[in-house]
Amino acid sequence: LGSARDADLSRTVWQRKHDAWRGLRVTFIAPSAWMAASLSASSLFRDARVEVIPNGVDLDVFAPRDRMFAREVFGLPADRKLILFGAQRVDDPRKGLHHLQAALAALHHRDDLALAVYGAGEVTLATGHALHPVGTISDDRLMALLYAAADVFVAPSESDNLPNTVLEALACGTPCAAFNVGGLPEMITDGVNGALATPFDADA
Repeated sequence: LGSARDADLSRTVWQRKHDAWRGLRVTFIAPSAWMAASLSASSLFRDARVEVIPNGVDLDVFAPRDRMFAREVFGLPADRKLILFGAQRVDDPRKGLHHLQAALAALHHRDDLALAVYGAGEVTLATGHALHPVGTISDDRLMALLYAAADVFVAPSESDNLPNTVLEALACGTPCAAFNVGGLPEMITDGVNGALATPFDADA
């Protein structure tokens, strides 16, 4: 906290947690090896048992679909390379929209690209690429169809655990591009089912 006091708020809270957990035999379940390693490195839980159980998705719902049919459903262009980006709130800075905007600016000369965006919040593009906001989607089957419509799903998050968006897109057969942070390299194998970029290099 940048405090000069030994008994500042962070220390007080740490001590309260330490006293509450002391003597309890608890197994912690983490959805990613990254989170498990973070837990094992913590001063409170480094001696605790930690197991990794990744999140799962329903493969009867999240599965490959016909791309052109999926684009027809959403009114998306059939003659463009379609990039998909989305989050519960797309304007949350942690989700990295500004990195995606910078990457698209570097691709300003590509007139064969379009961006589809789902989720709440405003998105603007100054690059001239076509922007297709589809709004918030709460139905899993429609969400799966949207993933299937894209050529690539981009997850430019600055920090993420094991995001369901990437897991769902991959299950739909859509490659994913993301920064090499958090639990993302546990899902994306660079050059196999997507691409991992150097954090936080928009050109990469």
